Amino acid sequence: MWDWQTVAALLVAAPELVAASDPQGLTALHRACEVKPGSSTQLVEPNGIKTITTLLEAGADLERAVPMDEDEGDFRATPLWYAVARGENFPLVEFLLQRGANASYSLWAAVWRDDDVVCRALLKSKPELNLRAHGETPIFYAARLQRLARPY
Repeated sequence: MWDWQTVAALLVAAPELVAASDPQGLTALHRACEVKPGSSTQLVEPNGIKTITTLLEAGADLERAVPMDEDEGDFRATPLWYAVARGENFPLVEFLLQRGANASYSLWAAVWRDDDVVCRALLKSKPELNLRAHGETPIFYAARLQRLARPY
């Protein structure tokens, strides 16, 4: 999926594709963010940043949320959430945060992955910490799962 030149050519031919979604509600931006670096020999880029930039410059919505079956409370699966939860792509996470992505909804994914590096990056962007999913804030979720409990 990470081939910015092909994506750019497709968007020139059909600009409306930037907002199109699949049956699950995912756009090309969501799909590009969920790709894991090194997951395919067909990836033209190491971390997808050129492809993501191409999509954003064409008007992709950085905060478009995808409905999730387990959605309860404030949870929103945004492109940043996909980069954290599925892509496990720290350079892309940093890039999206620099572009202004709201980190609030991605904290649960970073906690689930027990990824203190991503949690720290998300927390630096000053997310809302009192949002709840399934009745828990990300901090209570971390405590319940006993995640991120390493001494620093």
